[in-house]
Amino acid sequence: MLAHKLQPGGCSRSICKPRALFLGMLLLTLPSHLACQARIERATAQYTSPYPKESANGLRIQQLHGELERIAARASAPGFSVGVVIGGEIAFLGGYGVMDLKSRVPVDPDSIFNVASISKTFTATALMQLAEQGKVRLDAPVTIYLPEFRMKDERFRDITVRHLLTHEAGLEHGRFNPWATPRMDDGALSDKLAELKSKKLKFAPGSAYLYSNWGFCLAGGIVARVTGMSFEASLHERILAPLKMTSSSFDFRNLNRSRLTHPHPKRFFVFGDPVSSDTYPCDRSWAPKGGLFSSAADLCQWLKVALDRGSSGTLLTQAGWEAMWDASGRRSPNMGLGWFVNRNLKGNRAVTYLGESLGYGCRMVILPEQGMGYVILYNATPEAKDPTATALQAALGELR
Repeated sequence: MLAHKLQPGGCSRSICKPRALFLGMLLLTLPSHLACQARIERATAQYTSPYPKESANGLRIQQLHGELERIAARASAPGFSVGVVIGGEIAFLGGYGVMDLKSRVPVDPDSIFNVASISKTFTATALMQLAEQGKVRLDAPVTIYLPEFRMKDERFRDITVRHLLTHEAGLEHGRFNPWATPRMDDGALSDKLAELKSKKLKFAPGSAYLYSNWGFCLAGGIVARVTGMSFEASLHERILAPLKMTSSSFDFRNLNRSRLTHPHPKRFFVFGDPVSSDTYPCDRSWAPKGGLFSSAADLCQWLKVALDRGSSGTLLTQAGWEAMWDASGRRSPNMGLGWFVNRNLKGNRAVTYLGESLGYGCRMVILPEQGMGYVILYNATPEAKDPTATALQAALGELR
């Protein structure tokens, strides 16, 4: 099941000379891209729009739905799902295109996608919960909680829990792509962290900023150690279950496969039309930094509790949420504790996260002071200038 299966294609020996190869790849790419567009166009009539009324909390539902339907007809991704929360309520949910170019099952709001680095916001929240409960001190050295943690650089002893969340630990980025042979056993995460013994820091902890997947794997290791559970089980018990995110899991084995979309990496890795793959980003060694699978419907529950910002005491206190969304005093002016904090064109605070893994992409935007947020999930890498996000920004712009 986990073997990567590409659509039929390739070149014969007679055309594998440099010039012929280039021309052959060009000819393969352009017509196949047009063919892919045609396949997606035929699928766009199949969609889910559970909000047929004209508006919800001021959002023009049918207008937005019509625009997303038009975008789906020309989108590079085979399918995508959208959720919008305004004023503490789900204002819009929609699914467009197909879950898989082979099966052509339509996407709906309960379709499951890998949400890549959006996973980090859950890991950060779990650590903040432990901090509020007095079980973790953010400014304590990582070695207090993971005494076996070592690096080929004595400065590792100065890395604090906070440094992990703000990407100021000095750890390298860390690209983990063991998708063809994923580790699914309980020792996957600890074995991955043991690889740090042979690595050196890029800079002294706290002195600079460098986005690091390694940092969040360490953060996940702390969550597992302090709670006495696997990272996946801990996140389920502490966040996913209380929010009734029933379609979501950090453990690939627990997913409802009938609702799982297929990833669609590009045919030639960095260019070409998307092709269906049976290889999922599900290795447990990197679950804390990108292992969550979820749906637009479930992530709307996440948006609701984030926008509540602790007023109801769900997950964290108000102080806890504000601490995570405070980017002041950082080496990066836009980095909170596990969340990016920016300003939109109108000067309003925007808490955001984008994610991308091979064959998946996602975007989450929260406008705390306006009480609104949205999420977009794709089963392919989204376009650089994402028309889906542009349509949502335009629709929500009327309400800001």
